[in-house]
Amino acid sequence: MATAPLAHAAGEWYEGGTLHSATLKQWASATTQNKMATMADMVVAAKLAKRPMEVVEQSVRAASCIDEVANEKAAQGQEVATVAAMCMMNGKRGSAR
Repeated sequence: MATAPLAHAAGEWYEGGTLHSATLKQWASATTQNKMATMADMVVAAKLAKRPMEVVEQSVRAASCIDEVANEKAAQGQEVATVAAMCMMNGKRGSAR
């Protein structure tokens, strides 16, 4: 029986994200599960994925991008939603679709 990526006892990997209104400082200290669940919400809301695997791919890509920005001390006060939008737009532009 296959399991979803990052599945955990509390539910599916895409459930329970709470970082939608967080700052990058809060993002940096959050769990991977919380980051992925938050990004899944945002990817679905932005209609960037047509299939479940695309939600996973887009979520991983955007979370990685946000992690990179969050590592910059000067960016710590920025909102996750703003940076996520930029990361998702850059990811969409860079795809071959």
